[in-house]
Amino acid sequence: MANNGISLLKKQGVNSRLLHCSDAHQFADDKNNTKPKELGHCFTWIKAEPTFEGLRQIIFETDLRRKIQTGNPNNKRLDKVIKSIQFVGHPDFISNKIYLNPDLNTIIGGKSSGKSLLLHYIANTIDYKYAYKQTHQVVPQDKIDVYKFSESSQFDFIVEWEDGVEYKYSDNETIRSRQFVYIPQSYIINLTSNIQTNSRKELSKFIRDILLQDTESRQHYDKFIQNVKALDNTRDTSIDEYFNIQDQINRLKQNQKDIGDITGINNQIASLEEKIQILKGNSIEEKEFERYNILNNRNNIILKIQNNIESDYRNFEETMQALENSIKTISSKIDLSTQTLKTKYFRPLYADTSNKLNTFKLEVSYIKDEGEKTNSDYKDRVEALKKRLEDELFPIRAKLQNQKLIKSVEEEIKNERQKLLQISNIEDKIKDLQTNKNTQKQNFLQGYRDAYYEYENIIKKLNERANSINDIKLMGSIKFYYNRFKKNFLEFFNQKSNELRDFNLLSDRESNSLPNVDFDEHLDEITSILDLILEGKVTYRKYKEVKESVKSLFQDEFFDYWELIIGNDEMANMSPGKANLAVLKLLIELSESNSPILIDQPEDNLDNRSIYTDLVQFIRKRKENRQLIIVTHNPNIVVGADSENVIIANQKDQDENRENISFRFEYVNGSLENTFLKNDENKKLGILFSMGVKEHVTEILEGGREAFKKREKKYGF
Repeated sequence: MANNGISLLKKQGVNSRLLHCSDAHQFADDKNNTKPKELGHCFTWIKAEPTFEGLRQIIFETDLRRKIQTGNPNNKRLDKVIKSIQFVGHPDFISNKIYLNPDLNTIIGGKSSGKSLLLHYIANTIDYKYAYKQTHQVVPQDKIDVYKFSESSQFDFIVEWEDGVEYKYSDNETIRSRQFVYIPQSYIINLTSNIQTNSRKELSKFIRDILLQDTESRQHYDKFIQNVKALDNTRDTSIDEYFNIQDQINRLKQNQKDIGDITGINNQIASLEEKIQILKGNSIEEKEFERYNILNNRNNIILKIQNNIESDYRNFEETMQALENSIKTISSKIDLSTQTLKTKYFRPLYADTSNKLNTFKLEVSYIKDEGEKTNSDYKDRVEALKKRLEDELFPIRAKLQNQKLIKSVEEEIKNERQKLLQISNIEDKIKDLQTNKNTQKQNFLQGYRDAYYEYENIIKKLNERANSINDIKLMGSIKFYYNRFKKNFLEFFNQKSNELRDFNLLSDRESNSLPNVDFDEHLDEITSILDLILEGKVTYRKYKEVKESVKSLFQDEFFDYWELIIGNDEMANMSPGKANLAVLKLLIELSESNSPILIDQPEDNLDNRSIYTDLVQFIRKRKENRQLIIVTHNPNIVVGADSENVIIANQKDQDENRENISFRFEYVNGSLENTFLKNDENKKLGILFSMGVKEHVTEILEGGREAFKKREKKYGF
């Protein structure tokens, strides 16, 4: 009811600052079903120091510091919040624990006071490889400390999480399980400057990298990369097989050409048969002659059967050999995979597979023996039939005149018919190979389509994540490296040849040109170019291979491209300040959800208006669900965003009248409502402990006093 009351007051445009209590007169009879005036019937949560000044702050930041609800408003996961940080063992650092707030923590101080140093050690203690990469764009093999304090054996730094887990800088662990976002000083400025100076592709890569900080998105993208690489290999394999089949067809056609042409062979057979009829003409009786022809025809049929059996057996042998080769290849792959196993869990599966493969090997060997036996049996039967026919033909031939000549002509006819059978077998083989070749062509064409579909799918998945940002629009699309494709592909061809000049795919484009891809038109052109190549209608450079040019034609030159738009502006056209703010929002919005965020001077290159109207509001919103630790010189970030915990840093001998009491680097922290003035007594405690947090903010940060007044004025005080 209280929250409804607040909403109603806001709607009426009147003072909506409201604290609600149960006005308890008695304990609750039922804690789960309390009644008015019973203890626990209403809960008001106040975020402040338990002082009058803390209570007073609710006037200025009512919505941030007051919640009326049953459950604790702070619902951040314990493993997503840093509880405290601490320097240990080094004589230059104060060793007190610095406790952090689950919401907004700001680090302030004069020049070289140890603000960025503190943020540096937090980041490098959690994950030094990631932290170093953020500042140097490379991943170190060993821990590198740019401040060099860790070179002392006494130095250590501890990050304690709310769930009790501690990370120590001195630990040599290279992989930490806990995520965080670290944005060091000048990181965003350098990033946006690099993007705007170089190309839109740099921006696209930057956006993609941010999108992929999400674990699920990274898994999808890794799977996408794995799929397109597999398709690349499959496509190349199909192209290799296509040209391997073409080589086989060419050899068979040459063999056929060497044998002769069918018309010429048939004419020769007819001539020889006419000749043999003349030779046999008057030598035997009609019945014997008819019998002779019948037997001779049977002999030709048997001869054809014999040739077919021999052809089938050759194909059978080739198939068995291919099976045995495949078994050897698979067996080698199993042995290699077994040797490289890192765990024992898959060893039984490989062993089981090997056993089944050996069983299959024995079965193949058995089938091979059976085929050899079948061939031998039918060969013997055919030879027996031939002998029986020969026995019947022999006495008839004996009666024929010019028997020796007739036999010679018959042998010649037999050889010619053998040629016809060979040609017929070759044509059948060519037909089968041609079908297989066309299948391979369709395979690599389909593989190219499938690769494009993979890009469509990953764009769709990442767009779902990109659409989670309200005031920034991210758009993913598929682009093509036209200039790189053209350069690599045309290397195969004589540049004086004009066969390819009219294709849009191969036209000149500006280096930064990123036209949209119409895949249907794109594939039509790819297919047309392929047809020109396969039909031999293009002129190659010396020593360039057709097969390699086809592989180049089907090279996957697609890429996922990302654009960032605020209002009607693309990032490449934004002012530096607007671009910096957009990048900051992206880094935070799309990073690992709910993990801590460490930022060093986010206000760099932003005007005060942008800081107050955009950056501060963004921080106020984000601290509700994420812990922020921000180094800043800007009072609007500290005061305007209502920092729950302000850490003041100071280095000895850096600023006049700001000396430490004991150590070179000292830190003190507290809330904005922590306020007390310097006096002669507390001056002896050193500058950090001589005044309250509010006084440090007004003294250190230029415009700090005005920031406090501005905040109070906002609420009409």
